[in-house]
Amino acid sequence: MKKEKRILRYAFTAFFLACLSTGCSDDSDSKSSTPPEVVAPTALVDLAESVSAANGDRAVILHVSTAGGTIWDVVAGKADVQGDVDARLGDKVEIGSISKVFLAVTVLRLVEQGILGLDDPVSQWIDVAQLDALTDGNGQLVRLRHLLNHALGMGDYLNFADDNTVLEFYGITGERSYTPEELIQQTIEITNNPVSQDPLYQFPIFTPQDAEGNSYPDYDAIPFSWYSNTGYVMLGMIVQMVTGEPYEDMIRQEIIDPLGLDDTGFGTRSMQSDLTGYALGLEVSGEQPVVMSPTLSWSAGQMISTTTDLGRFISAAINGELFEDPATLSLWKEQYYKPLSKAIPYGLGIMRWEFDGVGTVFGHDGQVFSAVALMAYEAGTGNVYTAAVNNSQYVSVDGDDAPSIWELFLKMRQIALENE
Repeated sequence: MKKEKRILRYAFTAFFLACLSTGCSDDSDSKSSTPPEVVAPTALVDLAESVSAANGDRAVILHVSTAGGTIWDVVAGKADVQGDVDARLGDKVEIGSISKVFLAVTVLRLVEQGILGLDDPVSQWIDVAQLDALTDGNGQLVRLRHLLNHALGMGDYLNFADDNTVLEFYGITGERSYTPEELIQQTIEITNNPVSQDPLYQFPIFTPQDAEGNSYPDYDAIPFSWYSNTGYVMLGMIVQMVTGEPYEDMIRQEIIDPLGLDDTGFGTRSMQSDLTGYALGLEVSGEQPVVMSPTLSWSAGQMISTTTDLGRFISAAINGELFEDPATLSLWKEQYYKPLSKAIPYGLGIMRWEFDGVGTVFGHDGQVFSAVALMAYEAGTGNVYTAAVNNSQYVSVDGDDAPSIWELFLKMRQIALENE
């Protein structure tokens, strides 16, 4: 018997726009108070279905919000394959390193308030001996901004070998809890005793004294950066030290509550993803569900959200709603960018892609052991695109050998241009 596929598709035009053209009643019983429903483009539905099929019928949730007020939300696949549970619009998802954007914006708001400074020595808060151990003796050179834009080339307790080895190292059940101090110490141990012999995982990748045979006066002069979750764990600790509040509470105070992101929170605060996670293709997990302890990613990636909330957040952030001073927004969008791993320009907690034929795109992707997510803002149009897939080993619908969830942005963008 052929299995029936379940695809939901919706699009909403903002209610206030409808009011302008038709008028709105104050009668609470009136159906005119409901935003008009519009079927999403067939191509967007087909995209969700094809991505779900490529990823073993796992859940795919796509969100498009155009500057003209059109919103399309599409979902396909299973929230839980073994339990035969369909994914739904509005399901909460693990967003992984997209959490870094929330933390970076919070740090910049504290900079605006004079509580922190981008030039502050990190040794004020993190033991300089630990910093030295991670930077080959250059701990005194580390400034707050260097953590934000991954400028140090230091190790990473989550990226020290291939994905299969890392998942095997930490396990697929996510039962253990970790403290941020333990995560820093784990990074030091990996730096001193590499798990992989691949040069990509020999830390630090570079130092000011010897970066690929070149000598630099400081970290600002090094022309590229290297991703480190450890740096964002340190940032979470610093936020707590200078405010006296849990870093989660500061993100909620500075971003979540002001924007009304009711479906956004933290894995350590009993908020859970609605999607059962998988790491299809890895030997250590196979078809089994995978759980990542939220304390393992902590301030570097433990947040939970929805594709809709992510769209609201990136739009507000890029348009300056979260900053008091326009100069802060300019700083965030234009300064301190370096090619991350010699490729993607990465600034103070935000990526700035330059796609051929598209122009500037701000955003971030995220990966945990069990899922991947994407958040993108197209500067030229003001359109927003977000996506989530509950398979950390994202499989391209085009059969690419090295797939990236950013291909979803390009496909979603093309559909939006053709159908808006």
